[in-house]
Amino acid sequence: MSPPMRTDARARGLRAVASVSALLTLVVVGRLVVAAGTVTLYVNRSSIRTSGCGSQAAPYPTIQAAIDDADNRIAAGTVSGATIQVAAGNYPERIYIVPNVHVICAGPSVTTIDATGTGHAAVMLAGRTSGRVRTDFSIESCTITGGTGETRSGRISGGGVFIIGNAVVSNNVITGNVMAGTQPNWVGGGVYIGYGDPVVIGNTISRNVVNPPPLGGSTDSIAVGGGIHAEGNGIGVVVTHSRIEANTIVDNVALGEIGKGGGIRVDGDTGTVVTRNIIVGNRASYGGGGIMLYGTVTVSDNLVYGNSSTMFGGGLNIYQGDARITNNTIVGNTLSQATKPSGYAYASYGGGACVDALIPQSSDPSVYFTNNLIVANTVTAAGTSSGLYSHTTSPIISYTDLSSNLKLPSTEDDVGGDFTEAQVIGLRNNTSQDPLFVHAPAFADVTVASGATTTVAVVMASRYQVNQVVEYNNDGVARTIIAVNTTTNVLTFTPALPTASQA
Repeated sequence: MSPPMRTDARARGLRAVASVSALLTLVVVGRLVVAAGTVTLYVNRSSIRTSGCGSQAAPYPTIQAAIDDADNRIAAGTVSGATIQVAAGNYPERIYIVPNVHVICAGPSVTTIDATGTGHAAVMLAGRTSGRVRTDFSIESCTITGGTGETRSGRISGGGVFIIGNAVVSNNVITGNVMAGTQPNWVGGGVYIGYGDPVVIGNTISRNVVNPPPLGGSTDSIAVGGGIHAEGNGIGVVVTHSRIEANTIVDNVALGEIGKGGGIRVDGDTGTVVTRNIIVGNRASYGGGGIMLYGTVTVSDNLVYGNSSTMFGGGLNIYQGDARITNNTIVGNTLSQATKPSGYAYASYGGGACVDALIPQSSDPSVYFTNNLIVANTVTAAGTSSGLYSHTTSPIISYTDLSSNLKLPSTEDDVGGDFTEAQVIGLRNNTSQDPLFVHAPAFADVTVASGATTTVAVVMASRYQVNQVVEYNNDGVARTIIAVNTTTNVLTFTPALPTASQA
């Protein structure tokens, strides 16, 4: 997977200049204005200026003050757009970015927008009362934290960033936003996308929390999209074509009584693309530990690793969607529920991926898995289909490796539901082979405790080789295999475990 791209969030919507000779510079009250109609305003937390602000020599002390100045100038027609340059510092505010305004910070390691105590999303990108088309606005290169979300339409939305329109959110660290409120439904702990054609690219989205309290009675609280929630059609008339690309989405949670999409939830969108992301260590209390999809979505070239849920799709849960799942590595995800709920045949379904349809679609498949690695995912002994489970939808599976997916402690269980393994493995160029990762995610097929710190028993030692580098139980430590015994199915490795190996 390629590293996250750097992108110039201002590039969208800036007017082209026909000729260098057409560029005229005018100095107006210390602000630089070009004939194309844009203005650059400056912000520095240490500024003590209360009037005549905006130049490098006399910056605004708050980001919102600069945005408001830009908004007024755009509304008056004196400029067509603005760039807000934000110096290093901690800015204890929540900001509302309007169309034709671009906020560029000095870098996420030195510039923080902290909305703690405001009771809102840390950053909103929407139209406010401007009446302008919700396009050509962005935020870039800052840390965004302390947001709790916006109360709208009977729910709490967008802890860190709230987007309505064609915004660009790039190269930020969106972390530590913990949603709060009294509504029963909470969506989008890190980022909430309402509608439009937004781009969320190159960000680290981590440790955001969507965890509404239980409601009691017959109604459940619902948590959706610990890292990102994207939706469309439900607000206004603009269909959403979100692009979620090259982000690191890690350690976010969607909990509560029903939690969906620990890393990403896409709901009702048409044409959303989720590509080149690293989606690791996210949790959901119901389905889609890494990703949950409901809509027409393309998911390609992502690493979906070490995510967890209780019942459906530890890595990926597709629920009544038209999805193209291509070139993804879905590895080391888990379903933890050990007790079968009333009315269900199993405790959990699809450690790697679960595809479910409210309406049977066996005659018209709408889900395609192509060229994926679905490896080393697990369910409990009471679960089913550790690799891929499908129900009343019969996805088309091709060029996909389903290997070492386990019903714990030791039963390989790669495919289930609409298919038997014989109907998948070996057909359409599907296989079940060790992918020989350079840095394998886990001893995925541990069977019994060896009682030692340098050996472990596995289901099939022939899958391993000397000098292969692996982890043990996702502990994050690279260990090198130094001996493989295919008779006893025991591996010897170094460095040693801190305690005796466990099944």
